[in-house]
Amino acid sequence: GPPLEHARALVALANIEGDRNRYPEAERLLLQVVAIREKGLGESSDLAATLNNLGNTYNDMGRLDDAARVHERALAIKEKVNGPDHYFLSQSLSNLANVYVKQKRYDEAERLLRRALAIQEKLAPESPGTVDPASDLYALGVVIAQTVIDCDPSILSGSTKRLPGLLSLVGRDAVGVVARMLLD
Repeated sequence: GPPLEHARALVALANIEGDRNRYPEAERLLLQVVAIREKGLGESSDLAATLNNLGNTYNDMGRLDDAARVHERALAIKEKVNGPDHYFLSQSLSNLANVYVKQKRYDEAERLLRRALAIQEKLAPESPGTVDPASDLYALGVVIAQTVIDCDPSILSGSTKRLPGLLSLVGRDAVGVVARMLLD
């Protein structure tokens, strides 16, 4: 109906505002969408997707406790609605792990990333080209490296192009530890 169609337009506007780094406005719009979708759909994939966007917005704003709370809710809904092995669930696991890394909750982040990778590996044969575990594998390596060496996370963040620098930074012994942990 019209409110749900209105919600789609609000999501598009919120995405534009977020892209423009106007996070408070994106938050306001996404909270409206959450209210519309809660009322019109209840716990649904659409509500979970909106919560995921809101969690990412809070993460961008540096509101990590809010980001974690919203991502945890999105994750619970996605697991209930889509099941334990759905690709969308792996996305939520990764997003929540990103927040946990910023909060220095490395053990929890590692657990979530390993689960996301397991889902992606399971889905890869069924969905060639749509599942790319490289970013989660890199994030997992970053989490492990942050645990092995206590360094500024900004050194470790970014694209996989920085991985050689990370490996030279942690040294051969730590690289072996990280590699063994990734291969477990």
